[in-house]
Amino acid sequence: MVLGGAGSTSLLLGEGDPAPIVEVNPQGRSPFLLTSDHFGRAIPRALGDLGLAESELTRHIAWDIGIAGVARALAVHLDAHLIAQAYSRLVIDCNRPPDAPSSIPRISEATVIPGNEGLTREVTEARRCEIFDPYHRRISETIERRLRDG
Repeated sequence: MVLGGAGSTSLLLGEGDPAPIVEVNPQGRSPFLLTSDHFGRAIPRALGDLGLAESELTRHIAWDIGIAGVARALAVHLDAHLIAQAYSRLVIDCNRPPDAPSSIPRISEATVIPGNEGLTREVTEARRCEIFDPYHRRISETIERRLRDG
């Protein structure tokens, strides 16, 4: 299941872009809630390839290689709800505070990310509002619902 699709007022995500949130087993009965900040390596079409060769986008700088399969398998095995991030951490790292310099890296593991240089405030806000915020909001809503439901 995928949630959080692009709205009509989107500055970043458009038609054909994946939703920022991937959910597996949302009705899982486990007390565990699994999250995966570096699950995916998608890049919004509006950003192209961030100025990187495809070989760079398959490296660890773009995502945690293998975590998608491990997270899905754990969700099924534990009957747990998984909330995961579909976009590459090179677009915005959902494991960093949005105001941290490493939130939208200009360099990752000695690789310069040309598409992240000289970004305007509007561009960085669009990445936060359309990718980071929906992911963290969904996690918070799920935790609050679970607490409320006992």
